[in-house]
Amino acid sequence: EAAETEVAEAAETEVAEAVEAEAEAEAAKTEAVKTTGEVAEAAADDEPAAQDDDQKEEQQEQQERDEGKDETAAAASADDEKELPPSPPEFTVYDDDAALGKGCPSLAGLEFFNGPALEAASGKVLVLTFYSKLNKSDFCTLTLLDQVRAARKDAINVVAISRDQDAKPDAFLAKYQGKYMAESPAPNNDESLKTVSIGYQLAFDPNSAFSAALKDAMKRVVMVGDVVVVDASGHIRWYETFVRGENPAGRFLPQLDRLIAGRPLLSNGPAPAAEDDDDEEELVGDIPDDLNAAMDGY
Repeated sequence: EAAETEVAEAAETEVAEAVEAEAEAEAAKTEAVKTTGEVAEAAADDEPAAQDDDQKEEQQEQQERDEGKDETAAAASADDEKELPPSPPEFTVYDDDAALGKGCPSLAGLEFFNGPALEAASGKVLVLTFYSKLNKSDFCTLTLLDQVRAARKDAINVVAISRDQDAKPDAFLAKYQGKYMAESPAPNNDESLKTVSIGYQLAFDPNSAFSAALKDAMKRVVMVGDVVVVDASGHIRWYETFVRGENPAGRFLPQLDRLIAGRPLLSNGPAPAAEDDDDEEELVGDIPDDLNAAMDGY
């Protein structure tokens, strides 16, 4: 009987231990499920937070773009309230100018040095200008365009194209970026324009191929100081010539801001009809034959 009792007690103990082990396993399983749930819940909580951060950053960038457009729209609106002085005839761009509306040649042949390569149809307004290391009096135009770009945040792209074939833009930047040009004839002696500042792309034009293509498109010679405004779809919408940083026509900024804001550009009307100059015809008729011969071929 004693032996049977021991056997029964041992069996009961084994059963109890098995039940306890099973309970512990079940508890461990429950804890694991709970932990997995908490981890999943935490991950789910983190995901919206990460998405919120991305959305906030995108919203901030969009807000900055909108602010830039609002500022340019306000500037364009302010120009409506004031009458601009007439531009000198030799600098006036008329509505029927052959260049306006033409497609800008591709920028693919240019070599860019201090930023990514750009194209004419970039989705943004593009401002092109031309410079030469020999025209130091025009360096302030490069700085002025940098100020224009900075004031409009990322609403525009600016590219300055070198007319020099014997020196590339990296050498130009190394020599002149940040240099104070004391003798620069900046407009109104503006000191902020005398220190060369270029925060946009410079490009080299091998064999002046782009300049030649632009000349064909615009039906005019492309010069140092020219500023060409191209819309987001790659079409020439305006151009003017700067002289030592001065903008004689005075329409560049108003037209640029209108284009950014999607507003109609200012109109100078059609070009006036050419007048016959009887005196000039008479003078031509009186030119001596020997002078005509001397000028042959020019």
